[in-house]
Amino acid sequence: MSEGISCGGRNKLQPISVYDVADFFTLALANPGSVGRTIELGGPEALEYREIVARVMQTLGLKKPTLSVPLGLMRIPVILLDTLLPSLTPITRDQFLMLQEDNICDMTPALELFPISLRKFADGIREYL
Repeated sequence: MSEGISCGGRNKLQPISVYDVADFFTLALANPGSVGRTIELGGPEALEYREIVARVMQTLGLKKPTLSVPLGLMRIPVILLDTLLPSLTPITRDQFLMLQEDNICDMTPALELFPISLRKFADGIREYL
């Protein structure tokens, strides 16, 4: 759920392990309390985009400089690439819009319904990569 505008890699995301999503899904199939409900899922940490990139680079052993590009400078190239070369664009207009907002949720309802121990991002990314 969006909770405020943010820019320059400071927007917050709540990455969740695919294994945790699978656990929620499996438990939901057997739990009548989940029928007809929309349950938001997110990981246990709300991290800035730039922090996620740094942790992935650290996990992969990469030491490269990063550069924050102001979103205002990205707007025109994103629109042009998405319009002219949609199959080659590194980012779509919708993804660009998502970069401008936080994407986090309250996990309390999900964890009350399904008592799952969520993987932290660093553990999940090591496992995934």
